[in-house]
Order: sequence, then structure tokens, then C-alpha cells
Amino acid sequence: MRWRIATAATLVAAVFLAVFLFRLAKEAAADAEPMRMIHNYEQLASRYDWARSRANLEVIGDALTRYRRKQKVKPPKLRKSAADAALPWDLKSALKLHEEVWWTPRHNLPRAARTKTGSTLHVASSYGFAYLNLTRRRPPGERATWEDRAWSARGDDLPVLIDWNAYPTDALMAAGEEGAKIRCLVLRLSGRVDEIRATPGDIKTLMLRL
Repeated sequence: MRWRIATAATLVAAVFLAVFLFRLAKEAAADAEPMRMIHNYEQLASRYDWARSRANLEVIGDALTRYRRKQKVKPPKLRKSAADAALPWDLKSALKLHEEVWWTPRHNLPRAARTKTGSTLHVASSYGFAYLNLTRRRPPGERATWEDRAWSARGDDLPVLIDWNAYPTDALMAAGEEGAKIRCLVLRLSGRVDEIRATPGDIKTLMLRL
């Protein structure tokens, strides 16, 4: 009888030990190689109100075109700054449009849907001011950089605003790491709105080529 009890106790202990070691190994493997979330970028994009976003950007583009007609605009070859392109530093104040057009369709969702996807925060629900990536002040004597050249190289095709807001933050980060090109809208200096495929974070390619 005592032998049977001892054997049963040994088996129970062995089972508990095996379960403990299994869990420990599983946690170690998870720490060594974190699981990556697989994003379906096309599915995320299909849920977004692209028509409304485009309409907002076209209103801003029309206002920007009217504003620039009243300013002294240098030819593209001579442009070295936003002022040369008659692009106001504070675009919102200069164009004096209704506040609502500056917000993407993401902003009009219920707060919970706008700010979270699962446990992940969305990007801001306003448009990205792409041209601000070109406004770094260059110290005297420093050679011209690609940022300086973008003003003349792109002319009126220069991206002014960009809408990445179809995607939550973790999807944007993943796309940047993978080099994936995702769908977005761009308002150009000419006032034209284009749909393009771009890699988040690759600002140089966006400003010089897309």
C-alpha cells in the first residue's frame, strides 16, 4: 500500500515538473523570438473613407492654389525654401479654412474606435505636414542636403500633406520595418491630390520621387 502511494506521488510530482519545464521553455522561446503581428494592409485600407479624405485635401489644395496666386512665387530652379515656393509656414492660419477639413475621416469615428485597434493607438487623426521635413535650418557653411534640393527638384509636385491614417500605429511601424509600400493620399504644392504607394519613414524617397 505504501509503495503504491509513493509511486502515485512520484508520478504526480513528475507531471507537475514536466508542466513547469514546458511553460518555462515556452516563455524562454517567446523572449528569444518575439511574435510579430501580421498585418493585412489592404484590408486595413479597405475600411477607410478615402473619398472623404480626398475631398478634404482637394478643398485645402484649392485654397492653397488661390493663396499662392497672390504671392511672389520663384521658378522651381530658384527655390531653396518654403518662402520661395510661396508655401506658408503655418498653412492652417494662412488658408483660413473651416477646422473640419483639416481632420481625416479617422477623427470622425467614435473615440474608442479612433484611438484604439485592440490595444494599439492609431496615428493622429489630422493630416501629416510632409513639407515640414524640409524646413531644417542649415548651419552657415554646411553643404546643401537633399532637403534643400527637394524644393527645386520637385517644383509644384512637392508633397505638402499626406494621409497615412487608414493604418494603426503598429501597422505603420511594421510597414516601415518591412519596407512595405502602403496606400496613402498626397496633396501636392500644385493643389493636385494623388493616391500613391509609399513606405512609412522613407521621407527622402517620398519628397524626392513620389
